Amino acid sequence: MNAVAEAIQYAHDHGIIHRDLKPANVLLDAHGHPRVTDFGLAKLVNGDSHLTDTGQVLGTPSYMPPEQAAGQSARVGVPADVYALGAILYSLLTGRPPFRSDTPFQTLVRVLEEEPPALRSIARTVPRDLETICLKCLRKEPHRRYGSARELADDLQRYLAGEPILARPLGPVGRVRRWARRRPALAVTLVALVVFYANHLVSAYALRAADERGAFQWFVTSLVILWAAGATTFQYLTRWFRNGRVLIYGWATMDLLLFTGFLAVADGPSSSLLLGYPLLIAGTALRFRIGLIWFITGLSVAAYVGLALDAYWYRPHLATTAHDAVPFVLGLGVIGLIQHLIFRHIRRGDEPAAGLPLHRPDARRHEAEPGKTLTRK
Repeated sequence: MNAVAEAIQYAHDHGIIHRDLKPANVLLDAHGHPRVTDFGLAKLVNGDSHLTDTGQVLGTPSYMPPEQAAGQSARVGVPADVYALGAILYSLLTGRPPFRSDTPFQTLVRVLEEEPPALRSIARTVPRDLETICLKCLRKEPHRRYGSARELADDLQRYLAGEPILARPLGPVGRVRRWARRRPALAVTLVALVVFYANHLVSAYALRAADERGAFQWFVTSLVILWAAGATTFQYLTRWFRNGRVLIYGWATMDLLLFTGFLAVADGPSSSLLLGYPLLIAGTALRFRIGLIWFITGLSVAAYVGLALDAYWYRPHLATTAHDAVPFVLGLGVIGLIQHLIFRHIRRGDEPAAGLPLHRPDARRHEAEPGKTLTRK
């Protein structure tokens, strides 16, 4: 692997960025020496190949860095090839690339949003120093990777010689950030629950709200624990059934039902926490499923209408007027429509969006599998 890194360093020294490094582009000659091939997407370090404009995604999704996946061609430089070298090393050590999904679009989203699984979670025999070297190459931020392919080759040589490597594993904060990127849905849910419970404690004790204590406090505490346990369970299941549509819909439905259950016990349709419904709809869009957006939008409308009718019939002091209920229901529908249009806009790739991959029809034709290259006809 360090021979490949040295070869890429030679290309960099002559002002060339490969931009499509992957195992298929590293061949062995008759003497078993690696040869880097296919410079079809290469560009000059201080120039442009004119193959791509900003927003155009070229390369192989499973092996491209986030800046390339986002179509930010101006930022694709030496660190991009260092990332790809790390992805090749990852594949050699684990038998799979860092990110792999059913479609190119899903792979690009994972490259942008998630951290690669720790190598030792896939292959426990991988030495820790090699894992540290590999994950340093795969940092999301280009400046946190090795500064050059030669630095990577030197660290690999230190490992082979039994010397201490220069790369260091992430600290506690870095590990938390990496975990949150690997499990964004669970991380967001847990943070939201912490904020929710902190708000409850402030109301109960700092503001001395008597109705927030006693049995109601036990209810809120149990709800938070149940919600966290449910989200953790769904997250665990999605690790094994990543493409399970039922799991994705089930998780979103659980969030909505537990939130509605809290409102039903609390202040119903007059609660100031009703803004949770728009947040649930907005959060659902991050799962990149149009059907799920409208499914949760419909459930949110039904849940709110149910709360309003329950208050009207059984708790008149909490009932809301039609002048308040109708705009809120319409607002939920508008939020669902906005999320729908944003998602469609991203998928069409009509216009570059900062930090988001563009899914173009020509890219889908060129790559039916994650291992193939996105090119421009």
